[in-house]
Amino acid sequence: MQAFSATALFQQNSNYRAWFAGDTSAEIGSQLTSLAFTLLAYGVTRDLVQAGLVGAVLAAARFLVILPGGHVIDRFEKTQLMRIYAASMMGIMALLAGFILFQALSFTWLLVFAVLIGLVNGTFGGLTNAMLPFLLQDEDLTDALALNETRDSVISVAASPLGGVLFGIHPVIPFVTDIAAYFGLFCASTRIHLRGQEDPRATLSSDASEDSTLGNQCGNGASESTGKPDNRVPRWRELFGGLTWLAHNHDVLAVLVMLTLSNFGNFLMISSTELKVQSDGNPGWVLGVIFSCFSAGMILGGLLTPTIQRVLSRRALTLLTFAWESLGMIAMSMASAWLGIAVCLLLLTIPVIAMNSVLGSYQMTRTPDSLQGRVGTAFMFVIGTDPILGGSLSGVLLASIGWGWTMLICCSFNVLAAGVAFLEFHPGDPAEGVSEV
Repeated sequence: MQAFSATALFQQNSNYRAWFAGDTSAEIGSQLTSLAFTLLAYGVTRDLVQAGLVGAVLAAARFLVILPGGHVIDRFEKTQLMRIYAASMMGIMALLAGFILFQALSFTWLLVFAVLIGLVNGTFGGLTNAMLPFLLQDEDLTDALALNETRDSVISVAASPLGGVLFGIHPVIPFVTDIAAYFGLFCASTRIHLRGQEDPRATLSSDASEDSTLGNQCGNGASESTGKPDNRVPRWRELFGGLTWLAHNHDVLAVLVMLTLSNFGNFLMISSTELKVQSDGNPGWVLGVIFSCFSAGMILGGLLTPTIQRVLSRRALTLLTFAWESLGMIAMSMASAWLGIAVCLLLLTIPVIAMNSVLGSYQMTRTPDSLQGRVGTAFMFVIGTDPILGGSLSGVLLASIGWGWTMLICCSFNVLAAGVAFLEFHPGDPAEGVSEV
């Protein structure tokens, strides 16, 4: 395992420097407006139900286009898509800022903007990560993913509260700032040159070949007599190319199952923690402190990632992380005071970035180039159900079986993930055994 070295990545790869600057700019803008849009929805409607519906519409629109977005990412030149993504968000935010300034927003217009933002974010949400295998060597992906996730944790600590402060000064400020952030992404896209992706026609040719292979997996992708692609294969099947490929590559499917189980337990834990702290009658700042501890644990883990990855193999790191999180949830089940819960959250998140970067780079190196977008968005689509289900079940479980047993149920999902890792996850050379069929 190579030591984590952000300095080396930046010094040696100008394309990655440009990518990181643009992606960071867009992430800051997105975090700034996440809380601001919620505040805007309530400020306009003055109704909790309508404001909640606006958020639900945005999330639904984003979720529905994740898989089609993966197909778009694979089928077209990625730096051009980055420019389209940035320009689209700049246009939407400029239009929204105009509505705010002229006080023309209504509940109906909020729903329209929610749909637009959701569709654009869902379509291009997997784009920047899908570019990494074309920017970096395989051995650098783990370091880059660890750096990216640590950066996201730092941004989440500061950007969302700052968005609330800026909204308090004037509601239009966070959205104007978002325009500047996506302009940074647009500028960065003009300085990025992807390895092996210079000619979009080459991508289309490769993708067409892969489509025929995926069709063959389903039994009617090619003529049995000639072996040539059968044009009768429905084009909609391309949208599910990532899921089809995963079904035939069990090592990467095992990674998806592990992450889905673990993330479900984690989201159930987070949502349950929010409800418990509020139901105990604690002031709002307590919840802020608790989740600041959560973010601090992630940041600390990011700083410790080089050491963790240097001493542990990928399999050992994965197993120990699930075990560590399980122990943390057992400790939370016995904690009644909010301070004890905060300390548990701080500690149990420490190895998460190290594990996520290992599993993420493993998935990328095992995935064929022509399927990076669709496989990545397949992960997003499946794992994206975790916060929905976790949030829906947390209140029911707390009301029916209480805090302690709810945390033990969260723990059980990490135990299941550890079981999958023990039985199915045997990472070797990332270059070995990759199947394009």
